[in-house]
Amino acid sequence: MSTIGYFQKFGLTGAKYALANIPDKTATHLGVVIDDEPTYYSLDFGSYWDNSDWQDSDFRTEAELSEAYKDGWCVDLSKLKRLVESMDLIHSNGGWNGTKNTITLFQSSLDLGLYHGVDGVDAEKEIPRLKQAVADYRAIYADGGAE
Repeated sequence: MSTIGYFQKFGLTGAKYALANIPDKTATHLGVVIDDEPTYYSLDFGSYWDNSDWQDSDFRTEAELSEAYKDGWCVDLSKLKRLVESMDLIHSNGGWNGTKNTITLFQSSLDLGLYHGVDGVDAEKEIPRLKQAVADYRAIYADGGAE
């Protein structure tokens, strides 16, 4: 299953836990099967994390890893990080409705030529971030998890 499927199953807390336990910055994916310890993989280096060190792995592509974890989750850690950041951004803007209102407010300020929006926030940079957060929220909670 997908990164979004993992987020749907384990929630924001589970996603943050997975990210907090990444062994080092070379890890690119997480393989998870229920009732088994999750395994971190580095597809860039063809390795997996085994307790305290990286070991050689046969997996070189996400497709290969996904096939091995077809009964569980093959989690792209960069996507998982983005999903967590998106949910935190939605929360910090007062939830779904607050985020939609913030996008409208920033867009209005841009339309008026106020590129730094409200409180000095760069509306040109913030609007795409907020729109990505909304898209991630929809993918998790409304669209059934399609990536």
